[in-house]
Amino acid sequence: MLSRGTGFFVSKDGRVLTNFHVIDSCRQVTVQSGRLSGAARVVATDAANDLALLATNLKPARIA
Repeated sequence: MLSRGTGFFVSKDGRVLTNFHVIDSCRQVTVQSGRLSGAARVVATDAANDLALLATNLKPARIA
């Protein structure tokens, strides 16, 4: 399944907050930020509130 959505960095170590429905049923997750992209792994989910926290190796210039 191919899915696309938005998210934002919430920590300088590359954690990204996105919606659960974006990553639900995905076997592989990739995060793109500007010209950078990298694999991500799901750290936590909250389906009731439609949230998902991802971990990446990306180092964001800014965080929310």
